[in-house]
Amino acid sequence: MAEAVLYNIASEIINKLGSLALVETGRWRNLEVDLESLKNAVSTIQAVLLDADRKFSLNQQVEVWLRGLKEAIYDADDLLDDFATDGLSGQAKSEDKNSAKEVAATLQQLGIVEYQ
Repeated sequence: MAEAVLYNIASEIINKLGSLALVETGRWRNLEVDLESLKNAVSTIQAVLLDADRKFSLNQQVEVWLRGLKEAIYDADDLLDDFATDGLSGQAKSEDKNSAKEVAATLQQLGIVEYQ
């Protein structure tokens, strides 16, 4: 059940990352590479979530992995909302680049963890 919610949020993040407004904001802030890295990490995790539901009940490690993933996915979604808000107001925050890198790294790390 939780996996379906995370899968849907991941889909929303991927859609946001593909939006023209966010692409332009990323260019303006020199974040194209970081946002693309974030998109790749979320796409990888989304693929893994398709199998997580079956394994969730069989393996405690999957439950722990999903908890960490849930936090990271929500962080990514919040980060993109902040970008959109900042883009509309024309304000750039210096910590945006660091936040994007941190969220992408966390998602990439969670995406490569084996939970078999």
